[in-house]
Amino acid sequence: IEAADANGQVVNLTVFYFGPAHPFDDVAAVRRAALGVADWLRETGYTNVVLEVGNEMGAYDYRGFELLNTNRGLPGLIGEVKVRHRGLLVSMSHANTRGRTREINQDLLDAVDVLLIHGNGESDAEMKGDVEWLRERFDGPIHVNEDTARHIDDERFDLLTRLGVGN
Repeated sequence: IEAADANGQVVNLTVFYFGPAHPFDDVAAVRRAALGVADWLRETGYTNVVLEVGNEMGAYDYRGFELLNTNRGLPGLIGEVKVRHRGLLVSMSHANTRGRTREINQDLLDAVDVLLIHGNGESDAEMKGDVEWLRERFDGPIHVNEDTARHIDDERFDLLTRLGVGN
């Protein structure tokens, strides 16, 4: 985080990824982990961090953890993190592969400061449609934080730039 800051970069710090979330015993442990990371960031004073509470939400079953299921508990958990550390930019990423972006509800869009999306397996037309759908509902920054290697080319980059999306 410090090296990134020295170079004018922002760190996307992920708390939960679908695999490592499984060892938690209960919802209270998930809450403690997310709030603990927010506390640590507040105490260290890092300002170049976007806290991604959950990665690939909507793509995998977080095995009953309501706090990590996209449209159920996640907006509330993000709200708790933001109260705990005012000024921290909080996000989540949604695996929008094959039209799943449209599963994100407005409560979740209202909760995040930065929206992270994935472009894995999506054509340029699908990505364009997803971003346009999101833009009608979300005024904040959108960033593609994961895309398959076959899409990392000038044409894809130009499309995302025209849509006002970071990549």
